[in-house]
Amino acid sequence: LEDDIVLMAYPKCGMNWLTHIIDEIIFMSTNKPPSPDIAMIEFGSPEKLERIKQQPSPRVLTSHFHRDNIPRSIIKSKVKKLVLFRNPKDAAVSFFHFYNNNPGLPNFSSWDDF
Repeated sequence: LEDDIVLMAYPKCGMNWLTHIIDEIIFMSTNKPPSPDIAMIEFGSPEKLERIKQQPSPRVLTSHFHRDNIPRSIIKSKVKKLVLFRNPKDAAVSFFHFYNNNPGLPNFSSWDDF
């Protein structure tokens, strides 16, 4: 819907912070509480996506997809699209530590290996 917002960013660029800020602004202006679902379009079951579709606007959706992989329905729609950028050096350092502190991801012994 036209009132929806889609946030797009490379991982570790501050998407969670911005999502919480926008959710709070929406709550303060419309009294609509944030969704209990994490609204990343690339993660989740079809049931989760159906629950998100049933929520009233404005909805906040997020994605780490490259622009070429964003569904065409989103690109062509009139939703508000926000692209979040962060200094690439900061994002790389954050990503390095995220990988090394997450047991489900590969571990790198040095920055050069990363």
